[in-house]
Amino acid sequence: MKKTDGSRSPVDRPRDAFREAHRSGGTSGPTGRISADELAPNFEKMNGLIPAVAQEYRTREVLMVAFMNQEAWDLTLTTGYAHYYSRTRKAIWKKGETSGHLQEIREVLIDCDNDSVLLLVNQVEGSACHTGNRSCFYRTVFPAP
Repeated sequence: MKKTDGSRSPVDRPRDAFREAHRSGGTSGPTGRISADELAPNFEKMNGLIPAVAQEYRTREVLMVAFMNQEAWDLTLTTGYAHYYSRTRKAIWKKGETSGHLQEIREVLIDCDNDSVLLLVNQVEGSACHTGNRSCFYRTVFPAP
C-alpha cells in the first residue's frame, strides 16, 4: 500500500517485486520466459490439487511440501505470498498468517507436466514447519554413506 508520501510500505515490496517479475514473464528453462497467463497448472490431474514445494530462494533448502488448488494458486500470484489448500480443513491458508512466518514469493517454476510447482521463497521470521523446525525435512530415514 502506498504511504501518504507516495513511497511503498515494506509489506508491499515483496508483492511489487513479484508482480514486476510476473509482468516481465518470470523465468523458465531453455525455452525463455513464460507468463502465468500462458502456462497454468493442470489442477484436473489430482482432483483439483497440485503439489507445491517451497524452497528457500537463497540456499535452495527444501522447506515444505503442501497442496494448492486454483484459488490458492491465484492468491499466491496476486499477493506475492504463498497460499496453500489444507486437505484436512478443506480451506485456503496463507503461510505464516498467524505465526508471522510468511513465505514471500521470489520465483515460481512449474514442472514439465504442469501438475506441480516449485515456489522459491524468502522464509520470513524463521521456521516453515509447524513443529518449529526451519524445514519440514529435518528427520533422516537413511543416512548417506
